[in-house]
Amino acid sequence: MFKLLLPIALALSVAAAPQTTVVAQCNTGAVMCCNSMQSSDNPVIGSLLDMLGLDAGNLTANNGQVGVGCTAVGIE
Repeated sequence: MFKLLLPIALALSVAAAPQTTVVAQCNTGAVMCCNSMQSSDNPVIGSLLDMLGLDAGNLTANNGQVGVGCTAVGIE
């Protein structure tokens, strides 16, 4: 009888212990599908970036590449 009492008490104490669940989420923004990628060094792309008030020097995530003709991709 006492041989079972300790394992049962231990199992109940573990089951009753509060659980902390860590939910990690990676949010990279909207997923886009682009018709083409152009270099930010391209004069036409540079002009468009200037008109939009964007600094081409900050485009390091895609090695200075800019997506052209992009649409959002719905992922569920």
